[in-house]
Amino acid sequence: MDTYIRETRSSGRLDASSPAKRDLTIDAAKGCGILLVIFGHVCHLHPYWSIIYSFHMPLFFLIAGMNFHPERYPSFGALFRKKMRTLLLPYLFFCAFGILCSLTIKLLAKTPSNEIFEFLRKLPYAIVWMPCSEYAQQFNTPLWFVPCLTFLECLYYWLNRIRKPWIF
Repeated sequence: MDTYIRETRSSGRLDASSPAKRDLTIDAAKGCGILLVIFGHVCHLHPYWSIIYSFHMPLFFLIAGMNFHPERYPSFGALFRKKMRTLLLPYLFFCAFGILCSLTIKLLAKTPSNEIFEFLRKLPYAIVWMPCSEYAQQFNTPLWFVPCLTFLECLYYWLNRIRKPWIF
């Protein structure tokens, strides 16, 4: 069982000896968020589509922020290794899969070689720098939030390390 560092109510100190209990409210919010994402992607013509799209991804980022505890990571290196293993490597794997699918489709459709060359030339930029750019969405549309979330968690970790008491 995973043990998490948590603050004890009586002393206000961090305690890693017992596992933290799951917050069912956060679990319910995650479940509602997942259902809203599915509904939003399936029902584009529904009148509530624009309302759902206005908050479903901010909801996920808010929940991720509520579950992010920088004190779990003794150093930025530890945080980066964990995020690389749990978020960025799967992201890169699915990007590679999407690229292979896109290339296969382009080759089967007898796309001109200059267009294929242009596709390959822009890949590093699309994967690393602009995962939500129009070009990158040809092969990894559903993955845009992974590098964004990773970047924000690293930024928050860094800001939390240098924070002044009056900032947070």
